[in-house]
Amino acid sequence: MNHAEVHSGRRRPAERPCQILLAAERVFSRRGYDRATTREIAAEAGVSEGTLYNYFPNKRAILLALIDRISESWLHDIEHIQAATPEEALTQFVIRRIRFVQEHPTTILTLQQALLDPEVRRHLDTAVRRGQERLIERLSVLMTNGALRPVDPFVAEEVLTSIIMGLAIGVELATVGHRRVSFPPEEMARHLVDVLMEGLRAKTSSDQQKKETI
Repeated sequence: MNHAEVHSGRRRPAERPCQILLAAERVFSRRGYDRATTREIAAEAGVSEGTLYNYFPNKRAILLALIDRISESWLHDIEHIQAATPEEALTQFVIRRIRFVQEHPTTILTLQQALLDPEVRRHLDTAVRRGQERLIERLSVLMTNGALRPVDPFVAEEVLTSIIMGLAIGVELATVGHRRVSFPPEEMARHLVDVLMEGLRAKTSSDQQKKETI
């Protein structure tokens, strides 16, 4: 057992998987998935490679666990956001997703690897479907209650998810020096929800009259 592992041995065994996953994110961010090795990840985590294999049999298993964590975070955000209006709820949701991507920049890496690895793609598809189903349920409730207009909830979910993923890609590009205007998550979310709820079409006087009549 190396010195780093002796020091990290103070951690409880139950904390080791999280410790390894955090280390894997750092290594994947620096090296990319293909060039990263389990030896580098173990060293980053302060454990031996043998200890890493006690929790993850290979590098792909680590990536699948990262996908699970993204999925769990997505579901947690859907379940635990409390707000007085749909606008506030959507704003909170978008803020949390942007912050998650900022704190876990390998989110986009999982999408890239899914294009190359059928097993990763199947795992990601399963995780995505869980989030889609739950978000569609929540949107359907809001439509039934009259808080949102009655549109196809699947289409509404696809639009919202696609916008958030587009923002996530932009956030990751910004971390590697891509030139773009940078907004705080709160401001970005507020503008996004405003456009999503109100659209881009300019309001006419007849629109305003209809709104006042309702």
